[in-house]
Amino acid sequence: MPSPKKKIFCREIKPHLEQKAEAAYCSLPRTLLEKRYKRLIKFLESKQSEKLGQGCSREVFIHPFKKGWVIKVPFPGSLRANFGEVRTARSGRYPTAKCRMVSLFDLPCVEMERVEIISTPADFGIRREAELAKIRAMTGKKARWQDWFDEIDCHQIGVTKAGKIVAYDLGDKR
Repeated sequence: MPSPKKKIFCREIKPHLEQKAEAAYCSLPRTLLEKRYKRLIKFLESKQSEKLGQGCSREVFIHPFKKGWVIKVPFPGSLRANFGEVRTARSGRYPTAKCRMVSLFDLPCVEMERVEIISTPADFGIRREAELAKIRAMTGKKARWQDWFDEIDCHQIGVTKAGKIVAYDLGDKR
């Protein structure tokens, strides 16, 4: 006798369907989104996924199944930031950590390659020389200031395992 099908709780939102998915998710009642959000957070806690941070529109956790990746969980009412981030990353406008849109427990989340953080909003305002010193120490390369760093909100940049300097938080940058 075949085993019952497992419920798929995480699936990729294909790029050609993102616009429709964004419209569909954003039209859902807030109470339903809040219920899905709470269920997802409870799941991540049950998997002991460490919470890495929180911004004004989402929380970031260690991915429970993909080593070296994070999950960006949007707050109910702030779904567009995730869609905007993935669109901007795909545009190639900025070097960005690898990422894709997924539906996790029926909530649109971003799966992103984890980076070693150079600069965070809390660090914003430190001198460029200090950020460049961090970049040089992390990459082992001579680095110079890149113009695109200033276009990233609060210089939220990091280094991938491959040593590439990337943006890790683009939010709804269009």
